Amino acid sequence: MIFDSLKNSALYYPVSPRLEKAFGFIASTDWETMEPGIHELDGKDIYVNVMEPELKKPADAKLEIHDAYIDIQVLIRGEQETFGWSERADQAAGRIRCREGYPFLRR
Repeated sequence: MIFDSLKNSALYYPVSPRLEKAFGFIASTDWETMEPGIHELDGKDIYVNVMEPELKKPADAKLEIHDAYIDIQVLIRGEQETFGWSERADQAAGRIRCREGYPFLRR
């Protein structure tokens, strides 16, 4: 997990060739006018899922696992968002899959 500012995005381009395009889109988009839903930038390889969820309290949030893609999260408005994390080795037991197909960990 990386916590950083968009101004440092070039540091992460070597991680994946798709990050430069994704960060460029994030920086150049008027997010206040972007409609909720999925917006493809490069087919299914790079897409944006604009959501307006209610933020969860830490006790109510589940830990996500991302094996096949990089998840970039941007808070557009509202209170400061925080993210929890844990080393995968510490989460050996309890893998489950939610109905959308994304793996989560039991607490």
